[in-house]
Amino acid sequence: MKNRKPYQNSVVLFLVIGILFLLVLFPMHSPGKSQKGRFKAIIDLLFQQKRYDAAEACCRRLLGKPQKQCYRCLGDAFFNIGDYKKAGEYYRKCEYTEGHLRIIDVYLQMKAYERALAYCEKLQLISPEAYGQMVHRMGIAHFGLGNYEKAVEYFEEAMPSAPRAAAYERLAEIYHQKDNKTSAKIYYNKAVRDYEFLLKHFFYEWKNEYITPLRRCIARRDQYEKTAGEKEKQVLLNRVLQGVGKYCQKMKNSAFHFFCQEEIVELIDFSVEAAHIEKIPKEYRGIEVLPWIKNTYLYEYQLIKEGKEINETRTLIKQNSFKKNQADAPLLTRGHKYEKLIFGPLALLSEFWQYRFYFNVLREEKLWGEDTAVIEAIPLHLYAQNHLFGSIWISKNDFTVLKIQWNPRSIGRSHQIEKKARALDAAPNITFFAEFREKKRGIRFPSRYYLEEAYINKKGKKYVRLRQDVTLKDYMFFVVASEVVETKPGTLKRR
Repeated sequence: MKNRKPYQNSVVLFLVIGILFLLVLFPMHSPGKSQKGRFKAIIDLLFQQKRYDAAEACCRRLLGKPQKQCYRCLGDAFFNIGDYKKAGEYYRKCEYTEGHLRIIDVYLQMKAYERALAYCEKLQLISPEAYGQMVHRMGIAHFGLGNYEKAVEYFEEAMPSAPRAAAYERLAEIYHQKDNKTSAKIYYNKAVRDYEFLLKHFFYEWKNEYITPLRRCIARRDQYEKTAGEKEKQVLLNRVLQGVGKYCQKMKNSAFHFFCQEEIVELIDFSVEAAHIEKIPKEYRGIEVLPWIKNTYLYEYQLIKEGKEINETRTLIKQNSFKKNQADAPLLTRGHKYEKLIFGPLALLSEFWQYRFYFNVLREEKLWGEDTAVIEAIPLHLYAQNHLFGSIWISKNDFTVLKIQWNPRSIGRSHQIEKKARALDAAPNITFFAEFREKKRGIRFPSRYYLEEAYINKKGKKYVRLRQDVTLKDYMFFVVASEVVETKPGTLKRR
């Protein structure tokens, strides 16, 4: 506090006293928030204002366990702004195993890999149970030192991660340089699997970082000779992609005019969140607690496609058992909006989009009595807007699309779902698919669209926050012309 005027010191003193009052007394009035969470919120606020000295003063004036928790939060705050020396200083003061692990993270960020490994050895003696949390860090340290084989040994004990994928790729390159093609291919395959995992599970966080390495590893792996099984899968994949590409083009060139019944059952349940929120005084909530809601809708759905023009309209027949007969009605669902379900396959499997995805054959199986190839699409392109991807069931006979099951992480709001799961101390459990059972003149039409957002707590209990079950049935077809010459609206001609 050098060169400070007396009144400035007084301001800091009053600020610290006020914050300590909040830290010590506020817990009695906000049981919905942990003490550590309160420390973090206040320290983050002070760091946004660059009041680092006030944040440090807060922790120094606490005692016992609260002080250690405060030091941990203070260490995180300095770590996040890149002041690793200061972060390490406060992690040492918090004395928890978690604090020791964060000291290792500080060494890794400073590229002090040997010191990180030495600290890992020390921590194993103090807290042997922390080994599982250290293996990934030891892998990063060995990778930083160029000990790639040793890094991979440790990474193999940990979950898939970007450093592990990078270690696999680097080891593959080394084997390639030594002309050891068998080992190079093995490690390129492992790198591809880890990059796939990252994109499937953390797509919107890391898409810009890991799509390029995935492309690179696929290209290098594919230089090597394939096994008989790999060749067989590739032949099937090529045949299916070529066939479904033509099917998508057929849909694009077709004309449609049809009606169907669209039944929607929607459940929105905020009761678990409400129980959590109601512990917090109203003045601190910031949101309104809503009751459990169940809605049912019956629409007469109509779609007309002529050339590039697509018109989708609905007449609301019933809402929650009340007759409506409302023409040109909007889709009244509250949880999730959707449109033009019939064209779902085009955004994954048309010739334009096929070049922007990496496809795998997962398995072959029967669905509704039909032989299908189940393939998986993983993005290989960068884009700003949301784009769904996942697994697709494709007929091996006519290459029509029977079902699409979207990867939950490809949903644009998946980061919000993750945030809500952390708040509920539960794991997200998302089910999201579309089925296309109705078939007319070689074109499949949607029969079901299902989305469930659920959370499973540590006891295994499932809480369904949102369920939307859409059934489309009783189709009436007026036009399904699969090879249409594009003309002016109102003058459809079939070849």
